[in-house]
Amino acid sequence: MTDVPLNVWPSRSLSAQDALTAALLFLGLAAIFAFTRSHWLDDWDSVNFAFGLDDFDVTKHWPHPPGYSVYIAAGKLV
Repeated sequence: MTDVPLNVWPSRSLSAQDALTAALLFLGLAAIFAFTRSHWLDDWDSVNFAFGLDDFDVTKHWPHPPGYSVYIAAGKLV
């Protein structure tokens, strides 16, 4: 059996050019998302999620069971 190194990729620190490229890519994608997102709730699940942000009541199916309590809590934080 031959010895295979565990780290096959050479270790390299993040350069300033890599960080700038990643930041520009992120900002470009965020801008595309912001300008092309829908302003309407077009699916029953998103409507129930919006109801759950206002009034979390699983008995009314806002949102539908099991309730997605973690998503509702994260949405309220945002």
